[in-house]
Amino acid sequence: MGEVDFGSLLLLTTLREAEPALFNAFVNFYTSLINGKSLPVAKAEDGKQKTINETLSNLIADFTNSEATHVYNALFKELLNLKEDITDKSGNGLKSNKNSGEQHLGVKPDSIDYLKRVLLETVPEHELRDQEVLKEFKTISPENIAELANRICIDHRWLVSFERFNGIFGAGDDIENKNTRMSLVFAILDNKQAEKSGLFSYPSIFEDTLLRTVVIEGHFEKVLNKLAGIESAQALLFRILTWHYNSLFIARELPSLFVKKDSKGHYFDAEESESRRKIAEKAKSFTQDIDFRAFLIKNLDELSMDSTNLILHYLVFTQFSESKFIFDEQLIKNTFEICENSSASNAMILLLDNSHFDAFETTLFRQYLSEWTKEERMNLKEKIQCFQHQGITDELKLIAIRNLGLLDDGAKIEG
Repeated sequence: MGEVDFGSLLLLTTLREAEPALFNAFVNFYTSLINGKSLPVAKAEDGKQKTINETLSNLIADFTNSEATHVYNALFKELLNLKEDITDKSGNGLKSNKNSGEQHLGVKPDSIDYLKRVLLETVPEHELRDQEVLKEFKTISPENIAELANRICIDHRWLVSFERFNGIFGAGDDIENKNTRMSLVFAILDNKQAEKSGLFSYPSIFEDTLLRTVVIEGHFEKVLNKLAGIESAQALLFRILTWHYNSLFIARELPSLFVKKDSKGHYFDAEESESRRKIAEKAKSFTQDIDFRAFLIKNLDELSMDSTNLILHYLVFTQFSESKFIFDEQLIKNTFEICENSSASNAMILLLDNSHFDAFETTLFRQYLSEWTKEERMNLKEKIQCFQHQGITDELKLIAIRNLGLLDDGAKIEG
């Protein structure tokens, strides 16, 4: 009834009729074979571990005559989806992904056992029926999308099934399918159970295909705003930012970046204004005209420092057309303006991180501070001194105050 691969069913049934003893051996050692583990007796005379293929041949030879060994060897490889000519570093036959959407015996997700289905001649009660899952994915509608999202988030079996069969879900580039994909993504992001399930903690099909597709289709900012508000999704947010940032260059969405390093390792800009204009236009188009400055000011305390620094780079690339500027200088300018306009704890951490190492950066900060009044500089100094955060020591704060030219409240800020 569509709950197991028909070819696997036919071959295994034939094996049970023709060679009952070999069939029982296959059943007994199935878990070890499918997981690529050695059998208990898989030691050669020279003490070396036997490969799965060698173990398989020996197992078959124990129950059949030598003339039929190659036939059953081919049969077992077909059942287990072992490749004849390709081996891994250990010499074992390579298999397809155990979590793939196929239903043969060579596939064994942690929530489904196709061998057990064949032996029982039914689907075990604790397993989801593939046909019911496929029907659910094919008939999804705005009315039941929240329910499906909830199932994926709270039931590991549905998550596994979604990862296996998501290819049939919302396939196509028509408006209806795009809207369906988008609706499911945000239904999952809005589901409180998703955090508890660990769905955002590790790369998954949800992230690799569905979420990234929705980002590309024009919902980058909405995805970022959702992820910024989910504490457990910060690693996912950074992965999406990194993937999108790398794609900016891999896909050659930006022309050749005329941004090189000088002898001191700092970036400097090209002279041609047309090149800068093209870079800015491409960067804005690729990042869908997101106002990253406003995004950072709003979400700074919810973002990791890695995400914050990556977003600052996005911001610089979208500003290339404003005027000829030094890359590092524009980066520091944005950093300082974000810190100045945000009351978030991470704004102070960002300022401290950028003002106690590099003399080039602190010189730029001093240039901006030179335009402040004495009272404003004194307030900043006091704010730094009073700031309390794990890992921020008094020594680090003192270095930042000195580098920013704030050590003497009444002293003139020198460039």
